[in-house]
Amino acid sequence: MLKASVIITLYNKRPYIKRAIESVQKQSVKDIEVIVVNDGSTDDSKKIVESIEDNRIILINQENQGGPSAANKGVRESNSDFITFLDADDEWTENHLESLLRLREKFPEAGAYSSALLTCKDGKNLIKNKYKHIPPSPWEGIIPNYFKSETDGFHPISTIVVGMNKKIFNEMRGFDEKA
Repeated sequence: MLKASVIITLYNKRPYIKRAIESVQKQSVKDIEVIVVNDGSTDDSKKIVESIEDNRIILINQENQGGPSAANKGVRESNSDFITFLDADDEWTENHLESLLRLREKFPEAGAYSSALLTCKDGKNLIKNKYKHIPPSPWEGIIPNYFKSETDGFHPISTIVVGMNKKIFNEMRGFDEKA
């Protein structure tokens, strides 16, 4: 069984999509699928995805309906019980999926799993986000007070660094497509 499904929503991200996919290909966890939902791109994004030779990549095309619709479509088409998301203009560090799966194993009662987010400033410098009310790295655990962390600092959970059981996502009824 696949360890994870990676959902990438794509809309006119020609300059970035190859690097996003390459960051997934470099993951230490290899038994995954990468579902790219092309949400009606009008640039060459689709061609770039089609040119990447990797049988783990599934390209789904739909008319432009927005990111939430594309993400929901990717989840519906996914074959793993663990789903993750990556924006087409973002990248993961090499052990991101490994970290999420380790957290899932250590904390099976949790609803979502997340790693820290690095922000790229001026095109080259990576900066660690400064989380408040969360122990510093290399801490792993359940966030002591999610809402306090959320209101006082950087968002402790972001779509591009979160993983969750597909069952939980479906119980939440996915992303709101009307927002």
